[in-house]
Amino acid sequence: MTVSSKVSSFGNTYQFETLDGFIQRFEVCLKKRGHTDFTIQAYLSSAKHFYSWWRTTPWNGKKINKEPIQHFLEDHLFECCCPGHVYKDLKTVRAALNQVLLLEGCTRIRPEIGAAYPLIETEIELFDAYLENICGHSKATRWYRRRIIKEFLTWLYSDQSICVERITADSLCRFVLKKSDSLRSSSIGVVVCALRAYLKFLQLNGYVTPSLAATIPKPPNFSGPNLPHALTKEELNRFWNVFDLETPVGKRDYAMARCLVDLGLRCHEVADIQLEAIDWRDGVLHLSKTKSLRQETLPIPEKMGRALVAYLRYARPRTRSRLVFV
Repeated sequence: MTVSSKVSSFGNTYQFETLDGFIQRFEVCLKKRGHTDFTIQAYLSSAKHFYSWWRTTPWNGKKINKEPIQHFLEDHLFECCCPGHVYKDLKTVRAALNQVLLLEGCTRIRPEIGAAYPLIETEIELFDAYLENICGHSKATRWYRRRIIKEFLTWLYSDQSICVERITADSLCRFVLKKSDSLRSSSIGVVVCALRAYLKFLQLNGYVTPSLAATIPKPPNFSGPNLPHALTKEELNRFWNVFDLETPVGKRDYAMARCLVDLGLRCHEVADIQLEAIDWRDGVLHLSKTKSLRQETLPIPEKMGRALVAYLRYARPRTRSRLVFV
């Protein structure tokens, strides 16, 4: 298992590393992400299990991507007879292999939302269009809200007949209480936000009144004092000194931080910046995926511009991706 194998570098194949090398690289990544020791051990165990299975499949010798991982999660895991102790909890293993995908430069796998009754599916499609075109929510936010509302509607309309009049204060409270049996208060907050978004969608179409959303119970909030709205000059100086500008990762992280601080961009806006969005001649940044759904043009401050140049020239790896930060 630890003997290195060389394969062609053409197409999707490449010279892959040993199991030990793969696990060592994965462990370093998990520690950098700040996972606890318990989580790291669970994720490493899941990654070893996947790697051992992957080496016996037709994908052996090809770059790890979503396809073999989906087969591992959907087919192998449920009928696994591998020797030794392996994690078989789908949620844990999926989370671990999502971290593997991020390590390999791929996007995460999200579980499929089960099909519902045709009328509910149609309703969810309309709700999703509202979230995307009116609210401007990201793909991830829409996925979570679709999943919650589909579960709510399936629970409420068990007889497959949709009647908006059945969405009452009592039904909303009972659904939230039902979910609270298995979720933390922070996750209950996500459920409440999804329900309120759906009620706003119904209100826009003239089906419910604004007062109905106020009847949804709020989850308890035991958090400490709120974070300050802005850092002081001294705190910012300490923040900038954290980055190691002698390393590629430090240059990348510093450039991303300048985008966040100097322009006040949201996290996904920084992650989605394309190379074509930077107009070096005029010194501006064009953003198209904003929450307002309008393209915005922002001036690039000098320090942010220098950080971007340093990253693009000396730290960004060679890739076909058009994203600035990879």
